[in-house]
Amino acid sequence: MTYTYSELISYFVGILGIIMTIVYFTFLKGKTVIKVFFSSYLLMASLTIILGALTYSGKILMFPHLFRIIGPIHYLFPPVALFYTWSSFKPDFKFKKIYLINFLPFLINFIEFLPFYFSPTSEKVELINQLLASGSVVMPGHYLLKDINTAVYLFVQFYIFFKYKPGKNIRTKYMDSLVKWFWIYLSGQFLIIIGMTTEILWNSASTIEPYHLAINMITIFVFMTSIAFLFFPSLLYGNMDEHEVAKEKYANSRLSESDKNDMLAALNLYLKSQEKPYLNPKLSIEDVSSKLGILPKQLSQVINEKTGSNFNQFVNTFRVEESKVILGSSLFDKLTIDAISEKSGFKSKSTFYAAFKTHTGMTPKQFVENTGKH
Repeated sequence: MTYTYSELISYFVGILGIIMTIVYFTFLKGKTVIKVFFSSYLLMASLTIILGALTYSGKILMFPHLFRIIGPIHYLFPPVALFYTWSSFKPDFKFKKIYLINFLPFLINFIEFLPFYFSPTSEKVELINQLLASGSVVMPGHYLLKDINTAVYLFVQFYIFFKYKPGKNIRTKYMDSLVKWFWIYLSGQFLIIIGMTTEILWNSASTIEPYHLAINMITIFVFMTSIAFLFFPSLLYGNMDEHEVAKEKYANSRLSESDKNDMLAALNLYLKSQEKPYLNPKLSIEDVSSKLGILPKQLSQVINEKTGSNFNQFVNTFRVEESKVILGSSLFDKLTIDAISEKSGFKSKSTFYAAFKTHTGMTPKQFVENTGKH
């Protein structure tokens, strides 16, 4: 039995998607409603990839009872994607019973296929062979309906995205990451629609079979999505600011408010000490935790909850203050920007520029001009 590279990649990504679905829903924190819709979307996409690869490769003949099982589920993708986007950007989103009407196309298609599902295995095998011999397993009518259905729901998703996403000038770093992710997520859906539409309109023997193309595009989309959430699990919190995310993330923590305040005070006292530990560009949360006798996880929690930033961002506020002192002193004329960033504890000039702009709203040059000292 032979396998194409495309087929093997689809099986791998499909299995990866199922594993990631379990991980995201079971182990990661976040808003339940967002996790439900996102996990449902990822699971359906993963199953579609695996069954799709079995179908276009002809190996579905070994499992004829699975043929077209996934067909009706294609009508679930658009509404589930919509509710994932909606719940991510509308903080007070609640699923209402009336929304179930969005799943009516799925129910109708499922009922339509019921006679086929209960048909004898021999009839299913015969139909599969006929379709494979014809060069396509696609039902043109449904393929077109699914394309239109997906396009309509994507348009609504874009509407919700533009309506509820925070303006760039008031976005936190977390929200900026969420907005960037949804640009990728929505653009991915758009590209899938373009691919499907192109195959419908351009029925050329030189192009890949429509169903095969759709499965390949979904494979890329699922892989991209799985990786994105693996590295940025906080996206499951949706439209919340850093303080709300931190509060949700550490909901089960046993640290009292008094403990947190004491830890933050100790951290500030240490960083402001004459040693100026923040001048060490390699300073890590483990180094500071060891010095203060606090677990790294607890210190990270305190910084997240109390300041809305992570360890490096918090330490960079001290480095920026140090650089402001240098920029406003006579040393400024004698040092290069590289030297100033190094003397302030930054690893590189680019990190210095980014942190300075974030904390002051100005570049180092603009800061010097505004102080009027040079």
